[in-house]
Amino acid sequence: MSNFWDNIINIFRPSNKISSVHFNSLRGQIVHWNDSGNYQTYNLLPNAISFPSDFWQKVTEIHRHTSGDKHERAINVWWADGDVVVTHSVRGEASKVNIPKQSIKVSYKQVSATSQYAEKIVKVDANVYSKKTVPLRELKNKKRVVVQFLFNMHTHPPHTDSNSQDGRSGSWYSFFSETDIRSFLSSNASVTGLVTDKLWILIKTDLTPKVFPEISESDLSPDTLTTVFNFKVYSGDLGRMVIVHRPEISGSQADK
Repeated sequence: MSNFWDNIINIFRPSNKISSVHFNSLRGQIVHWNDSGNYQTYNLLPNAISFPSDFWQKVTEIHRHTSGDKHERAINVWWADGDVVVTHSVRGEASKVNIPKQSIKVSYKQVSATSQYAEKIVKVDANVYSKKTVPLRELKNKKRVVVQFLFNMHTHPPHTDSNSQDGRSGSWYSFFSETDIRSFLSSNASVTGLVTDKLWILIKTDLTPKVFPEISESDLSPDTLTTVFNFKVYSGDLGRMVIVHRPEISGSQADK
């Protein structure tokens, strides 16, 4: 009998599970926002975003290299005719990195004259990035190959401080800099990302300013990026979905 009442209680008990939207389903919207400059309202953006495994593989790789030599790196995220492509990292300086200009090409080649499969080849700047086999029937009605730039990200290396009291050291990561945010605001991009020991994603909304507000770099935080800049701010552990940040400030955009 106890199981019966437990089941009844569970039906009415509020769930803490956060529903996420897969990044691939946002691809078309991101391209539209980038091209039009018309951004979504805050509340219509998802509260959590999940990413494909190959995306996380590249993000983890760039994080590992950055942690190793303490140099920032950049990656571009593309849609390559059905696949999310994260281009190879580019080594920068210890405190800055330039986002590279890159070209992506997708081609299909039948495996053999009698084969029912084709090889999909993705090239980045004329270098082979990936190959995979796809059924020819999937290409039968394909009218064009779709390659679209989505957004870019960069890394910040860890900083190490020594604790003089107990002799132990700890690592910490800097947040988005004023230069990062100014560059994002002045660009056509609707999304940007930062890789520390977490993945941070910012999405512009219809209330995001076009110029940098009167705020100092030291005041840049997940709270101010939400309430002052009206970004939708997401973060999550590497390999996990990113979840919206909700400031503990009354009257914030997140509470509307």
